[in-house]
Order: sequence, then structure tokens, then C-alpha cells
Amino acid sequence: MNSYVRWKMGEPRERTVIAPLKPAHPVARFPCLVCVRPLGDGRPVQLLAVGPDSEDSRARCAAGRWFSALAITVHAECLGTKTEKEATGEQ
Repeated sequence: MNSYVRWKMGEPRERTVIAPLKPAHPVARFPCLVCVRPLGDGRPVQLLAVGPDSEDSRARCAAGRWFSALAITVHAECLGTKTEKEATGEQ
């Protein structure tokens, strides 16, 4: 299952921390690409932008513009983020 985010080179690749996935979520049974434990193991997740998803997006990326990027779902903890406040830089 593919996920997409709006992204611009130079901006943070991580997105807001998402609450733990419910067991019925389509990606809950898939492994985190960092720790290989199931994404639905009760820990919060984040979307991580990987890169442009099409020729148009590649052209926008090359021009330094915002574009649609393919994203992968990983545990927030695996990216070094434990809470939503940490992800957004709030205190």
C-alpha cells in the first residue's frame, strides 16, 4: 500500500506522529522497514518522505518546488521520535 506526502527538498522528511495503528488498518500487519516489527504493534508511526513519485514530481523537485513524494510508514521511535511534541518541536 503506497502512501504519499507533499514535500520539498530541504524540508524535514518526517511528518507528524500518528497514533498507534488499529489492528484493522491496512498496513498494521506489515513490518517497519527499520526494526522489522509489525507497524500495528501499538507504537505511534510516522510517514517518511522518500522521493518524487512521478515525472512531474521529479521536475518539480529539480526546480526546488513542492511535489508529491512517495512515503513509507515507520515507527516514530525508529526515527528517534517518541512523542508528537518531539516531532513538531513543541515544548
